[in-house]
Amino acid sequence: MKKLLLLSCLSLVLSCSSDSSSNNSHAFHTPSWIRGTWSNGVGNGYKFTSNDFCSIISTTQFCNKETLDSYAQSGMNVSVDETISSTEYIFSIDTEGAIQNYDFIKINADEIEMVNPNPGLPNATFFRE
Repeated sequence: MKKLLLLSCLSLVLSCSSDSSSNNSHAFHTPSWIRGTWSNGVGNGYKFTSNDFCSIISTTQFCNKETLDSYAQSGMNVSVDETISSTEYIFSIDTEGAIQNYDFIKINADEIEMVNPNPGLPNATFFRE
């Protein structure tokens, strides 16, 4: 009986620990309408996959998923906070208190607008490649 109780407790502990490790607060859940590569026409833009967000400057691509995974594994506090709708994708990336905010609005299937976080400055338009 003691063995059965011990096995039940061990099973419960292992199942709880695997559930909590799958809770990935630094993961991206990009909406399907924005997935793909977007360019401003002069070599800069963004790439969205189902689980990553990448910045593109000229020919260099910087993706966030691998970096955030690495930071989290080393014990750093990282998170991605998202608000998703059928026409807007708002998210912030928090790395040890350094927060980057993004807001993308769907204009149509081939055009998005990035809201400039600085009041008074124009928004940027990107086109699907």
